[in-house]
Amino acid sequence: MAMHRLSGEGDAGFVQGIKVRAPSPNMQNANYTSENICRALGLGGFANDSHLAKASQAIRLLLTPSFSPEACITLCRADNEITASVVAARSQIWQQVWPAPKPTAVDSAIGQISAAVFERLASLLDMAAQPGASPRITVVLDGMRAHSVLRNGGEGRINISENASREGPYATFVAQTISETWHVIDNLFAKNALREAGSYVGLSLPEQDTPPTKTTINTVVLGPEDVAAQVLAALKKHHEG
Repeated sequence: MAMHRLSGEGDAGFVQGIKVRAPSPNMQNANYTSENICRALGLGGFANDSHLAKASQAIRLLLTPSFSPEACITLCRADNEITASVVAARSQIWQQVWPAPKPTAVDSAIGQISAAVFERLASLLDMAAQPGASPRITVVLDGMRAHSVLRNGGEGRINISENASREGPYATFVAQTISETWHVIDNLFAKNALREAGSYVGLSLPEQDTPPTKTTINTVVLGPEDVAAQVLAALKKHHEG
């Protein structure tokens, strides 16, 4: 498995000694991993969830912008069909009040891409994984870490985690993956989430006019599990009633 890594998995994005993410009051860097972020988005994990394992070929791209909500793009080839799905956080997971990512409200969408587009994106990712593909010296402010994996037949082949805001093959792959996915999904909120992430890699996708959304309130119940379950069940019944 090829691996490029700009920095540690949980370092919140340092480039040449310059911090590129606003500090979080509570989130611990070591817990801000791709696996934990994807679980907070409602996925089974980053590189090893059942959705990816069932695909004959798959690309997953997790976007963690410095000052915008996180989003995950998954391209899956299965049964002669290639789907492009997006799950985007409505608020930045990095700024949660807990020391580790917790489930959050998301917007999701799914569309389809052609085999030609999938092969082109896979080829770009393969190029980015080659030794020396990324520039050695760069300084980036307000960047975006992007973590990508390419799986063939249920096995990981490429795994790259870099700051995608610098020029090079990897930034090209990230930008084109965002753009191709943006064009095949319909959910306006998910499109705007990709628009925000795309701005970190030089894209200028049009903003979508979205209807007002209901305020989401995260509820935490402290105490024994059985008591917490009863309280949450009562809240759900009240909400549905």
